[in-house]
Amino acid sequence: MASIINASSTGAGGIIQTADASGTLELQASSGLVNMNNVTGAMANPVGTTAQRPSSPVNGMQRYNTTTSALECYINGGWVTVQENSYTVEYVVVAGGGGVGTRRHGGGGGGGGYRSSVIGESSGGGGSAEFLLSLIPLTPYTVTIGAGGAGAPNAGGSNSNTGASNGGNSVFGSITSIGGGY
Repeated sequence: MASIINASSTGAGGIIQTADASGTLELQASSGLVNMNNVTGAMANPVGTTAQRPSSPVNGMQRYNTTTSALECYINGGWVTVQENSYTVEYVVVAGGGGVGTRRHGGGGGGGGYRSSVIGESSGGGGSAEFLLSLIPLTPYTVTIGAGGAGAPNAGGSNSNTGASNGGNSVFGSITSIGGGY
């Protein structure tokens, strides 16, 4: 049971109150609508840690989770974080290739890593497309374009690859593609 405040369209006073000792307050309206049209302040949500979530949640519950620092709602059997205007994007992140070794030690440098979330494309190493990335407006994201590695100077049959270098990593937010070796 619950303590109830009922705005009824029937009855003498229009407001019916029923009290109990459960500690739960229920607002009811015979129209099915409880509104705050003429209120200019704000409504405070319940606040607590993940461990303090209700033990028997029902769809539609909402609260502020201090463990995750996020507003959350209980939807279809689970707690879901409410994000402000996030956008889901596809990406392709290609790293720089490695530098070329000397004629005697090497040939071409290794290709840079390749990561993709584009449906139908493979990601690095022939793996399937990765998950899409969720981005939030006005949030800074790191973007680094990995340069190709330097090649070794051709010293006419030198036995050294001195000067050759790996390609640089490319980064987009939390996605990093590793540069190729020389």
